[in-house]
Amino acid sequence: KNVAGYDLGKLFTGSRGTLGLIVEAAFRLHPLPQASAYVSATVADAGRALELTRALLHSSLVPSAIEVDGPDPITVTVLLEGFAGGVPARAEAARDLIGGRIADAPPGWWGRLPDGEVLAEVRAAPSKLTAIFQEAPAHVRGSAGRGVWHVGLPSGDAEQTLDRLRRHGSAVVLSAPDGTSLDRWGPVNALSLMRRVKDQFDPEHRLSPGRFAGGI
Repeated sequence: KNVAGYDLGKLFTGSRGTLGLIVEAAFRLHPLPQASAYVSATVADAGRALELTRALLHSSLVPSAIEVDGPDPITVTVLLEGFAGGVPARAEAARDLIGGRIADAPPGWWGRLPDGEVLAEVRAAPSKLTAIFQEAPAHVRGSAGRGVWHVGLPSGDAEQTLDRLRRHGSAVVLSAPDGTSLDRWGPVNALSLMRRVKDQFDPEHRLSPGRFAGGI
């Protein structure tokens, strides 16, 4: 329970192993949905993709995921899950809403990371979808509903593109070719506080040294 005291769960989850080790975990399980359907629509630009995303988020369809892939063109796909008797009607409503087509299986790109020499994870408000595509004229794929995108970039101009993306949220480099010099984390405003937390939980700095921002 996290209703009292410090929220250590989120602190440790975001620490990338630099604050402690998980030696025991308890999980709450949910049953798998009886049925699922995917509704995809292809649009010419990011502005229209944002319109479809907003329409889905503001609807009563309760999508499990809204994913985008692009550009040239951009595909918006919504996943609907639930009871077998209700999913078909919701899928038809989603098709009418975004002008797409219904499928029982996800598109081939679903769940895969985009191609590119440098792979970055960008987190920003869902409303920043248009800006993400404008700032990164490369392969973008990810969750338009949550505002988490993966961007595949050529290494030559990756640094400049990352700087532009960080104006709208955060951008972390997940992978890059050997020898590539990039600022993996970008600006970190609370670095001094993070170092004090590290000193408190791991005073000898034994846990994943140098793995996190600022060499923590």
